[in-house]
Amino acid sequence: MMQHVEAMATMLAMYSAQLETAMSEQFEKTWDATVLADAAMRGIVRKATPAKVRIRAVNKGASAFTIDSERTLLDSSGRSDRVETPATVDAGKEALIEAAQLRSVLVPHTVTGSEPFYAIEVPPPDDDL
Repeated sequence: MMQHVEAMATMLAMYSAQLETAMSEQFEKTWDATVLADAAMRGIVRKATPAKVRIRAVNKGASAFTIDSERTLLDSSGRSDRVETPATVDAGKEALIEAAQLRSVLVPHTVTGSEPFYAIEVPPPDDDL
């Protein structure tokens, strides 16, 4: 009999904790779903994925060359592609490498306050991408 009563008491205690969290959820973002929904509403959730391309590298030279990972290549339109799969291309041969169309931009910022969801203004790109 005591086991059933203790199980119900534990279940009611857990339910009480859940209700307490739900009542303060609008003020303190504690659930993952609420944090993601709030971030989406503010427009800070990533929505785009970079274009992935396969590049055929042809070596017409007399010696082998290596294309390292994280190397930046420019396409014919001036967009930068970052190599994801490194390759060594032997003389007179070709290889396929995979690259993603992305770049890193460093934005310096000094934190001036301590508050949840501290806003940092990210400047728009200067090349209209």
